[in-house]
Amino acid sequence: MLTLTETLVPASEKPLFWRHFQNYLSELSIFVGKKPVNGEFEYPWFDLYWSEPTERWPFWARLAGDVGGLALVRLDNEDGRREISEFYVLPRLRRKGIGLQFARRLLSRFPGTWKLNQASSNVGAIAFWHHVLDGFATYEERRFFCEVERLEQRFTVGS
Repeated sequence: MLTLTETLVPASEKPLFWRHFQNYLSELSIFVGKKPVNGEFEYPWFDLYWSEPTERWPFWARLAGDVGGLALVRLDNEDGRREISEFYVLPRLRRKGIGLQFARRLLSRFPGTWKLNQASSNVGAIAFWHHVLDGFATYEERRFFCEVERLEQRFTVGS
């Protein structure tokens, strides 16, 4: 397995993060029905990840210093749970254990209560998150609707 480091994204790398994030949003659009506006996908919370450091955290997955993926982690103030709200591994690096390692490191970094959700039509993402959680945390699932039908997992990560 390739060695991965997860690092917070400094403000100086925000434009690079945005470019990679656009690739992620393009892939995601198939499942959530979003369309680009003036050539870019909108994400109204993006800047908050650099202005709310106690509630939102942007991360890189780096392999030998190169970007291998990204994630946005946030604290949901309504229920007190953390959430990996967005998660992406570059296509050329998938199915090599990088996503599993990156996801579990992020979850372990913030012990406590968590939630994740995926579009119900995104069977690949659902399978991935089940793989991440199986043997790592006991979770409960529920379905709900937010723009599209979604599947949510709730669980606790110990310290």
